[in-house]
Amino acid sequence: YIVDLYEKNPDEDIRVNVLSNLVRNYHYNKDVKNKKKYYDLLLEKYPDSKITKNIIKSYSPDKKIQIGKMLPKFEIKNLDNENEIINNEFLKGKYWLIDIWATWCTPCIGEMKYLHKAHKKFAGDKFEILSISFDVKPEQVKEFRKGKWNMPWLHAFAEGAFNGKIGTVFEVSGIPQPMLI
Repeated sequence: YIVDLYEKNPDEDIRVNVLSNLVRNYHYNKDVKNKKKYYDLLLEKYPDSKITKNIIKSYSPDKKIQIGKMLPKFEIKNLDNENEIINNEFLKGKYWLIDIWATWCTPCIGEMKYLHKAHKKFAGDKFEILSISFDVKPEQVKEFRKGKWNMPWLHAFAEGAFNGKIGTVFEVSGIPQPMLI
């Protein structure tokens, strides 16, 4: 039925949406073959669509941020100590939960309870959390941490958010975006 909807509907917006939903569906069902089929069709037929561009950012088989791949090279300043640079070398030797978030993001705030529980339970020699803020100003994070959630772990601020260097390197299309490395 869904494929018929794509093939027989004359409305381009509906066709793009149907293909993008097929890509998402096959992605989450781990059906690589069909995901690629509809991903390629979406790129071929609607390369300039905003929806296609979002699908590329989130579901491209060429994404750098994927299970089993090395973390791309990055560098960002520690928000609490601007003399300290956080990069791939800094992260070596531990498991890290990199949490890309913002104070204005309701789902991000909803995750705070779980981040604090994870930090309390696992933080130490082998595990740590790095929160990278996509706020407008670093002061927003500092102010937020004075409230209910003190977030007693490492923090950084991503200049330019989604369109900045960190947003691009980590291929961020939405937040929260947690990554366990």
